[in-house]
Formats: sequence, structure tokens, C-alpha cells
Amino acid sequence: TGGRIWGDGSPEGVRKRAAEEMKLTAKAAKNIGVDVVNGFTGSSIWKYLYSFPPVPQDYIEKGYKDFASRWNPILDEFKKQGVKFALEVHPTEIAFDVASAERAVEALNGRKEFGFNYDPSHFVYQNVDYVKFIRKFGDRIYHVHMKDAYLSPTPTEAGVFGGHINFGDHRRSWDFRSLGRG
Repeated sequence: TGGRIWGDGSPEGVRKRAAEEMKLTAKAAKNIGVDVVNGFTGSSIWKYLYSFPPVPQDYIEKGYKDFASRWNPILDEFKKQGVKFALEVHPTEIAFDVASAERAVEALNGRKEFGFNYDPSHFVYQNVDYVKFIRKFGDRIYHVHMKDAYLSPTPTEAGVFGGHINFGDHRRSWDFRSLGRG
């Protein structure tokens, strides 16, 4: 499928073909009796995560509008097929913490075809309240990945961005762990 989606590499062409593939994914899910598809949406505003120098809020607003214009047609097909889409709330995505998840839901006018895959490990190393996420979005958590994360209580040589070092390196400020070992 990579060549079929990638095509000539034109970014907009790739986006259009990928959107069609997501629609086909909803149909395939229905055909095999699956009612939730987990995945990623991507984000045109991820490059503004670290907003320094400050990013004008209209850039961010345009990013959520772009997300909605691209994903509403995909979610229309999910609705038609009776399948839900569960975004893994994860850095690099349109929703990566509680605040951005709220904005993503708002951008889609609260449509119920869009929900979340809950993976608490992605919140731990960002210092995000992972219990609050459950309280706010319990009715939108359509799938769960269970893994834990360790967050150092003291400063380390590599911060939350990982310092371009491998997982397991003692210099990291966080690392993924098995459940209960975070």
C-alpha cells in the first residue's frame, strides 16, 4: 500500500490518498466485525509544539480547522459503517494531552465517531494528569493500551524530548515500563 498512498510524493496527493485509505479501513473493519479502529491523525501544527518564539493563536486555530476539514469526511464514512475511530493521544498528533484533546473534539463539533485510545504512558512523561483524562473523556475512550512510564523525580541529562538517546539509557528523564513499574 505504501506506493499506492505515496504516489508521486506530492504532500496533498498523499493526504488525499491516505484519507481514501482510512475510509476503506472503516469499511474493512465493518466487514470483519470490528467496531473500533485505532490510529493517528497527524497534525499540521505539531511543528508548533514548542511555541517559542510565541506562535500566533490563529496558526493553531487554522491547524484545528485543517484537522476538521480533513477528518470530517473520513468520520462520515466511519459513521456510515457504524465504526468508531480511536485516536491514540500521543505526541505528534492533533491531540497529545488533555487540553489538545478537548480542542480536537471541539473542532469536530463533538461527533461521537471520534474518540480516543487511552495510553497513560504518553501522559506520564509529559506530566499530564492521566486520571483527569479518564474523567473528562471516559465516554470517548474506545480502546486502551496498557503500559506504564517512569518519570525521574530528579533532573537528568536528557529531558522529556529524549535528548536523541535510546530508550533504556540511564540519562533519560523518562522511559516506558511494564504496568505497575512506572
